[in-house]
Amino acid sequence: MYNNSSDDINLSGWNLSATNIDYTFEDILLGSESYLVLARNSETFEGSLDHGGTSLLNAGDTIILIDLNSQVVDDVTYSDGFQGDDDLWPQGA
Repeated sequence: MYNNSSDDINLSGWNLSATNIDYTFEDILLGSESYLVLARNSETFEGSLDHGGTSLLNAGDTIILIDLNSQVVDDVTYSDGFQGDDDLWPQGA
């Protein structure tokens, strides 16, 4: 996640979900222009947080970020780039 605003964002109570992930943030302050990484195994990515789920789906998935007021803040749908002619994602991604 990237906070591209000039303000710090308190993520406490926000939720990030996908098919195999359902993570609710606790006491987390995401600083202005800062990154936060959620990982299945935080030992692999230093400074990341364990999301407690399994992996994202290789064939495509939608990741949704919902704030404390149950409003969708952002969502992204991706795939592995191998899903046919209508798949616009590069295979290298």
